[in-house]
Amino acid sequence: MLQRDEPASFAHIMQALKLLDPMVTEVVTQAATYFGIGLANLLNILNPEKVVLGGPLMTDSNLFFYTATQTAIRKTYQYPKYQVIFSKGNYGEEAIAIGAALLMLDQLTV
Repeated sequence: MLQRDEPASFAHIMQALKLLDPMVTEVVTQAATYFGIGLANLLNILNPEKVVLGGPLMTDSNLFFYTATQTAIRKTYQYPKYQVIFSKGNYGEEAIAIGAALLMLDQLTV
């Protein structure tokens, strides 16, 4: 584990999470809860049918993904009637470029 003066890296946090370190689990759960509240605010404004969440934290931590999405669902104004679908992104860092290309193709075919 970490020494007192050693900064925590993402790899350290993920390893501690896999080992069920109680402090790391609590911090990740709390961060996911706050992320979920922010996500709920976006859901209330935009009302999307589907939300794709990407990045290493979403793909590497089921705890973060589950806590964030469940918090977001419960904090929406129209809960429980509003049903949004959450999924994890599969394209990694290429997602932005792929999305931009698809938007351009969509504009060309209209």
